[in-house]
Amino acid sequence: MNSGGFVEPLVAESFMRALSDHDGITHAHSSRVGVLARTLGSHLGMSGDALDELGQAAELHDLGKLVIPLAILQKVDPLSEVELSLVRRHSDVGADILLSVSKDQGRIAEAVRHHHEWFNGQGYPSSLSGAQIPKLSRIIAVVDVFDAITHQRPYRNGHLTSRDAMTHLEMRSGVQFDPEVVVAMSELTRELGLIGSSV
Repeated sequence: MNSGGFVEPLVAESFMRALSDHDGITHAHSSRVGVLARTLGSHLGMSGDALDELGQAAELHDLGKLVIPLAILQKVDPLSEVELSLVRRHSDVGADILLSVSKDQGRIAEAVRHHHEWFNGQGYPSSLSGAQIPKLSRIIAVVDVFDAITHQRPYRNGHLTSRDAMTHLEMRSGVQFDPEVVVAMSELTRELGLIGSSV
């Protein structure tokens, strides 16, 4: 790790290469989320180290899926309770992997750990709510779901449009997602000309 608390580029590249080798779908999703999170963070007024932290955390948010068997990650049928419990461990596992490399970048690790918390406190792993959830996690949560909805997944036939994704995010605003981040995402999709497309 460097003195700024970021994951060293070679280490981050190794993590992403491992994700690619394990599951290309997760790797591609993680790469897109990293890029889009940076764009959204900039739209929210973030810059410098804060924006770099967001970009790294977003790119590595699914790092913990390295420990989940591919048969579960790409399962078409609904997951069993045991499988779902295993999948839900990925945010803790990813954060712990990062901290095992160095405890200096705790903000990035905690952003990874809490990207599945819900704004109303009903998410996981810690049932945090509102401002208790790290800001980076609240941004990643919105981008993560936006990308998942607008791209093909093994358990879903086809993908939905950016407009469909924004409708979902807006319906869950204040419940699952930070309303401020949802508004910013809506503004960004319009600025980028994504609304109405099938990104």
